[in-house]
Amino acid sequence: MPRRHGLAPRTLLQAALYFGLTLPAAAGMPGDFSTPDMASAESFGPTLELAATDARVTALRFIRETELNRNLSLLILNDVKTTPEVAALVERYGFEAAKTIVVRLIRDAQGTYGAAWDEVMADLYQQHFTAGELASLVSDHEASPHFSRLMNLQADLGAGARQKGSTVIAAARARVLGEVAALTRS
Repeated sequence: MPRRHGLAPRTLLQAALYFGLTLPAAAGMPGDFSTPDMASAESFGPTLELAATDARVTALRFIRETELNRNLSLLILNDVKTTPEVAALVERYGFEAAKTIVVRLIRDAQGTYGAAWDEVMADLYQQHFTAGELASLVSDHEASPHFSRLMNLQADLGAGARQKGSTVIAAARARVLGEVAALTRS
């Protein structure tokens, strides 16, 4: 597989997808993302049910193979790193120990909430791409004919992930901060 910009294509794709999720939120961009109303696959019979299942499987595969499912950890870290709870942890244990603790707690939260995050992300990408397009992005990376569209949608996808995944992010964040607070009290 050819390399561009000195990065492996998969790395470039992962970096582009990560920044699409985090930069709009960091820049204070609105999280408004409307979902088109679509008829359910069941109303179209077994053929479209199978196609919907295939699309779902492909969307989940895309999320996992591009490692978008790991972005939950990065979003949690971005949300908690400047909180008073983490500041108190740093004051009590020192920066390095606090960093180790927070990373461990975030990994634990990723383990608990990761499957729900995968579903949120698969729903989001399935709204914008067909199964074939996602499969092309997984196999061809930035050589996919759909890569430029993926890049053009990053602001919308990032805002949509924050909005649609807000419950998952909030629950994971609350868990991490609750455990951090408990450690500073003990």
